[in-house]
Order: sequence, then C-alpha cells, then structure tokens
Amino acid sequence: PYIVNYPNPFKGSTCISFTIHNEGYVRLELFNLSGQKVSTLLNREMPTGEYKVEYSPGDLDAGVYILRMNTETKCISNKIFYME
Repeated sequence: PYIVNYPNPFKGSTCISFTIHNEGYVRLELFNLSGQKVSTLLNREMPTGEYKVEYSPGDLDAGVYILRMNTETKCISNKIFYME
C-alpha cells in the first residue's frame, strides 16, 4: 500500500490518494507533531483498490502534520504541509 497527498504543501484542501492491497479495516488519521490526533478522515472496512479522499482542514493552524494510514497488516505515514 501507499499514501500520498497533492498538492503538498497545500492551502484550502488536498487530495489524499492511497491503495489497499488486501480487503479489510482501514483507518486514516491526521496528527500534529506532538503526536495528538487532530482528525480522523476514514475509519471503516474497505475492499482492495485505489482511493482518493479530499481533505479540507477547517480551523487547523498552518504547519507540518503526519498523515497515518493503518490497515490490518500495515501502518504507513506521510508528512503533509498546510499553509494558511
């Protein structure tokens, strides 16, 4: 599996693309650099495939965040950069 967002850095919104190689439970979360969860973007069972999720941060402060995807077999993370 992989996870990437574009544009990165972004203003307003970003598109998060990811793949799932095995059907199962998927959780997509955003954390600040202190390790605090700021948002859960996805939390459900999903079939194998490629997906895209549009994310708009709302009242999030500008900065660097960690996007993390957990599946039943993998945990993948990626840095994302939000500019106001």
